[in-house]
Amino acid sequence: MAQQARAIETRDRILHGAADVFAETGYEGASINDILKAAGVTRGALYFHFESKEDLGRTILVLQTNWLETVTFDPTTSGAQQLVDLGNTFAQALQHDKLVRASVRMTTEGHGFDAEQRAAFDAWLRTVKMLATGAVADGSVQPTWTTDAVAATLTACANGIQLSSLIYSNYVDMTDRLRSFWTMIGPNLFTSDAFAALRF
Repeated sequence: MAQQARAIETRDRILHGAADVFAETGYEGASINDILKAAGVTRGALYFHFESKEDLGRTILVLQTNWLETVTFDPTTSGAQQLVDLGNTFAQALQHDKLVRASVRMTTEGHGFDAEQRAAFDAWLRTVKMLATGAVADGSVQPTWTTDAVAATLTACANGIQLSSLIYSNYVDMTDRLRSFWTMIGPNLFTSDAFAALRF
């Protein structure tokens, strides 16, 4: 039992160490030695849990989808507010969660992880479409927009916003960028009452 707990702890240390390195240097710029140093583990320990740097990268990419599935929303708020809240929760994760930050950076950069990248984007589309469906049902989205259009447009915009925020401020200004985004597009997407009630 204790041995199993130590193995889990070591695996987590490797994941967090790799995430630190991937988030700062990108996947291509990261070396196994960098990861070993950040995680504080031996080479043997790393290769016991992961076959290669690529295996480690794929595991971290999947964590973005896992994180997204844990996000919860206040059922008493409008669908429009839940869309805004998702963006703010994402911004907080990018600022404070290295696993999410590394996964998002890898999703943007590529490196041949096509299936995992597509899975991450598909997870975002599903989540935003679910929230958009609720927003249409409660009347907080204008009836001219379909849920598919809302999901496709918002996920594409969010990806551009996070990338710009990474480049210019290392995600420090992510929340401000999102606030500006909603202020610009909100009146055309949401009903006037729903937009007026939004908390950014």
